[in-house]
Amino acid sequence: MAEQINIITRNMVALLLWLAIMAISIVIHSCVVFANYMASAAAFELLGYEDKPLSADALLGAYMGAFLGKSTLAHLYALSLSVTLAWSFFMVFHLGFRIFEMIFDRRTYIEQGDEASARLASRLIIRDLALIVAFAIPLAFALYWDLELFRFRSVCGALQITDPSVATSSISNWSLQFRERSHLFTWVIAKIGGWGYLAVTALVCIALEFSFHKIGESWARLLSGFQGIIEPGASADRELELYGYDENGQPVYHPDGDVVYGVNGNLLRRPSEQYPTETGVASGDQSPEFLASPMERPEVQPATTCSGNDQLDEGVEPSGRRCGLDDDQRQEVIASPTDERLTFAEAQANRDLYHVDIANRQIWWRQYWVHIHEQASESSDTAQAA
Repeated sequence: MAEQINIITRNMVALLLWLAIMAISIVIHSCVVFANYMASAAAFELLGYEDKPLSADALLGAYMGAFLGKSTLAHLYALSLSVTLAWSFFMVFHLGFRIFEMIFDRRTYIEQGDEASARLASRLIIRDLALIVAFAIPLAFALYWDLELFRFRSVCGALQITDPSVATSSISNWSLQFRERSHLFTWVIAKIGGWGYLAVTALVCIALEFSFHKIGESWARLLSGFQGIIEPGASADRELELYGYDENGQPVYHPDGDVVYGVNGNLLRRPSEQYPTETGVASGDQSPEFLASPMERPEVQPATTCSGNDQLDEGVEPSGRRCGLDDDQRQEVIASPTDERLTFAEAQANRDLYHVDIANRQIWWRQYWVHIHEQASESSDTAQAA
C-alpha cells in the first residue's frame, strides 16, 4: 500500500508539473500568434489593402459583420495567415515526434522477431513522412510571405512611413534596402527578426509535443497506482511484466534489462562472451547451463500415435489421434542448442526432451522451459511475499 501511495504521489506531482508547462507553452504560443497577427495586419494596411469594413460587403457583409465587427480585409488576411502558420507548424512537429517514436518501435519489433508489426511501423513512417512533405511545401511559401511582410513593416517603421501611398511607391525591395543600409542596426534587426519569430514558434511547438508525451506517461502511471490499490493482484502482474530472459535464463522484468531470449524463448542476440555457471565462467559459443549439450542428447525416438490413455504435457488434452496436431508440419524447437525442427508427434514421443505447448502451437526444449518457468514462479512468489 505504501509503495502504491508513493507511486500515486510521485506521478501526481509529475502530472501537475507537465500540465503547468503545457499551459505556459499554450499561452506563449497564443501570444506569438497574436503578435504575428498584429504585425501582418499592419503590413497589409501599409500595402494599401482595402480599408472598407467587411460588414459593408453586399453579399457576406451581414454574416461577416456579426462575427468580425468592423474588421477589414487586412485583418482577415492577417488572421488567416497567422493561424494557418501556427497550426501547420504544430502539425509538422507532431508528425515528426510520431515518426521518431515509430522508428524506435520498429527497431524493437525487429529485435523481437515481430515482422508483421515492423512492416506496419514502416508503412506508418512512410505515411507520416508523406504528410510532412505535403505540409512543408505550402508552408515554405507561406513562411516566405510572412517574412517579407515582417521586413516591409519593419522598414516602414524605421523610415517612419505611415501613409500606404508613400510606402508602396517609395520603398524598394528588401535586397536593395539591405544593400544600401546594411550598416544600420535597424536593418540588421529587420533581417533576423522574422527568423526569430519562426524559432520561437518552433520551440513552443516542441515544448507542447514533449509536454503532451510526458502528460500521457504520468497519467498512465497514475492510473496504474490507483489500480494497484483497487486491484492489488493486477498491479503485481503489471509490475512483473516479463520482457524476456537474460543469457542465464533468468526472467527480465525491467525494460532496460539485458534481454538475450525473447518472451517466447527465441534467441534475440548472441549471449555475451562470459556468463556464470555452477562450475565457473563459460565463454565462447557454449550454451547456458540450462541447455543440454548436443553431445549429451539421446536420439530422438520416432513418432507414435498417442493413445487415449497417454499422459500428455500440461495443457494438452489426450486424444485417440496423433496428439491432435499436424504431424507432418515441422516446427522450430524454441531454445534448442542445435536449431532443430520437429513435428509435434516427434516432440510428444520424446517428452523427456521437449515440451509441447498446444495452446500456442509451440515446441520447447524441455530443460529450458522448466528452468524459465521455475524462475518466473520463484520471482512471482517473492514479489507477492514482499
